Amino acid sequence: MRYGLDFSGGYYVEAWNVNATAGCVLTASLVWDSEASCSTTSCPRPAFCDCSYDIQGADLDLRLFSGSTMVATSASFDNTYEYFRYTFPSTGSYQLKVYKWWSNVNQTYYAVAWHVQC
Repeated sequence: MRYGLDFSGGYYVEAWNVNATAGCVLTASLVWDSEASCSTTSCPRPAFCDCSYDIQGADLDLRLFSGSTMVATSASFDNTYEYFRYTFPSTGSYQLKVYKWWSNVNQTYYAVAWHVQC
């Protein structure tokens, strides 16, 4: 998926429903692109230049909600992924949401994946 201006109140406009059974474990992850920083000042063929590090253009967080209550989150700041495991205390419906803490790019590609193990 790709985000641009699709955030409202910090949250991506789409949320993902997770139907849970008490005692089951949710494993969830979020990843997004960074940009390679390449030195092209002395390189005639930029595709073959030295790209020694990446620039993180956004800080996204992955959050799990039960109703309006956040029950789990992964909110690191120094990488382009988030990950958590959560054991459901009760049966019910939960929502995974992506929160944009900050961004200095207009858009980036990202992916959300999850699995429930009972």
